[in-house]
Amino acid sequence: MTWVNFRELREKLDFREVLTHYGVKINAKNHVQHHGPCPLPAHEGPRRSSSFSANFDKRIWRCFGCNRQGNLIDWVCHMENLDPSNPGDVRKAALILANRYSITSDRPTPKAKPKENRPETAASRAIVNAPLDFTLKGLDPEHPYLNAKGFANETIGQFELGYASRGLMQGRIAIPLRNLEGQLIGYAGKIVDESLITEENPEYRFPSERIHDGKRYCFSKSLFLYNAHAVSTPANDLILVTNFPSVWWLWQHGYRHSAGLMGSSCSREQSAIIVGLVPRRGRVWVFTDGTKVGRYCAEETLRLLTPYRFCRWIELQDERKPTDCDGDELRRLLE
Repeated sequence: MTWVNFRELREKLDFREVLTHYGVKINAKNHVQHHGPCPLPAHEGPRRSSSFSANFDKRIWRCFGCNRQGNLIDWVCHMENLDPSNPGDVRKAALILANRYSITSDRPTPKAKPKENRPETAASRAIVNAPLDFTLKGLDPEHPYLNAKGFANETIGQFELGYASRGLMQGRIAIPLRNLEGQLIGYAGKIVDESLITEENPEYRFPSERIHDGKRYCFSKSLFLYNAHAVSTPANDLILVTNFPSVWWLWQHGYRHSAGLMGSSCSREQSAIIVGLVPRRGRVWVFTDGTKVGRYCAEETLRLLTPYRFCRWIELQDERKPTDCDGDELRRLLE
């Protein structure tokens, strides 16, 4: 096997079985959360009896002794003396698991183009990021979640945020998504109760595919840059972050030219939008989280942007996020 779908692999693997293969004695009275000594070969310091924790439902783990953490594939990287920060090593670990447990994934293939005489159907075409003909009703901008996170009412109003108590966004903060022309093209939803986050119930929910009047509509994050419509062009300084709260936080502290990738990667289409917002002598400030994923995102974004615009990477450490920085620290970092 030379190809594997990482998400499918994680979903099909039995975390208990993988742990047992590496000699871990499962200690999970509730059948969900395992606690025990850290089994990592490179564990530093004493192996305390319960420093290692693994959640079988969420498929994540952490050692509070050596402070390593990640998903199941990251864990196998450590056990196989591979580097989880190296994409090539992560792929090796995934292939080890796929071959060991005979888990196969179908390689995606391009859809066949319809013949000239074949009538078009909803399944054979898609309209991407189209403007909506409706808005969500009954959203509560006064829900205490956002104020508790430090966001002012002015910020909540600027980004049209509100808590949804029903529908697909129930239990989430609904976040309007607007294209470069300011047209509403969908809503994202941020979960309020973070203890409910799982692979099936992620922190953020994005617009799903839908069929309307015989047409198929879908949303693509890779073709969209959050808050780009509100950036006055030309923007001599554009701050690029990875998530919604970081955009809100920067705006609240006076950095109005901020935009979000809505994830841990930057596509070529997003980089083209960024270049279009910033003049040739302008600057892009890449401000990602101080995590392994944040560093990957920064490196990928810089690779795409530096041939066209001057870029500066604002690198945080110790798992910190832009929302962890107060006004004084933001000024030191960004001015």
